[in-house]
Amino acid sequence: MNDSNLKKDPKAGRVIGIVLLVIGGALTGILIVLVTTAQSLPKLLVAGPSLVGLGIGMFFFPGTNCTYKEMNRLGSKKGLHLLWSDAPILHRIIWIIGGIIGLAVSFKIMIAEGFLAAL
Repeated sequence: MNDSNLKKDPKAGRVIGIVLLVIGGALTGILIVLVTTAQSLPKLLVAGPSLVGLGIGMFFFPGTNCTYKEMNRLGSKKGLHLLWSDAPILHRIIWIIGGIIGLAVSFKIMIAEGFLAAL
């Protein structure tokens, strides 16, 4: 095994994907607990499953070869623009589909528990 492989900087898309998975997982857990116990539901929690879907997409399809260090050096606005604009079209489509699937899961949970009328 080569030492240069161990010190390789992770791709920015993978790092962002992991962060989105953690945040989305936490929001989804809170959503599920509140849906079953509470009388009202903060609208922010709808984003949980959507972030999970987007995070999975970004983890497996990280987009550009830009590393997380390079993205930080550019700044958040330019770095995110680079991540989106340089990503292959297939990766961007998968990111969008992952987010839409997560949003559909959110609405399905909320409809099943009576927080939304069936569409």
